[in-house]
Amino acid sequence: MKKITACAAAVAMALSIGTAIAASSDQGPPRGPNFAEVAETLGIAEQDLIDALGEPVQGERPDFATAAAALGISEQDLMDAMGPPPGGGQGGPGGQSN
Repeated sequence: MKKITACAAAVAMALSIGTAIAASSDQGPPRGPNFAEVAETLGIAEQDLIDALGEPVQGERPDFATAAAALGISEQDLMDAMGPPPGGGQGGPGGQSN
């Protein structure tokens, strides 16, 4: 009987660990910024922000200088509001590629 109880406890523990691991990996790939929040932070319309940044291209950063100029804001303000790129960013300071 002790073996059955020990076995049941081990199975319960394994299931708990497996569930915790599965739950943490269900988050999916990193997501981009919340455009509504970024637009609100910058005091601009969300659609204007989306239009200025253009269509996202996998593996490429948006042209922040062009987007900022189109929006009438500084490039640094835009980048600060956008936050770090998904996945923690790569490249030089602030995630900028050199």
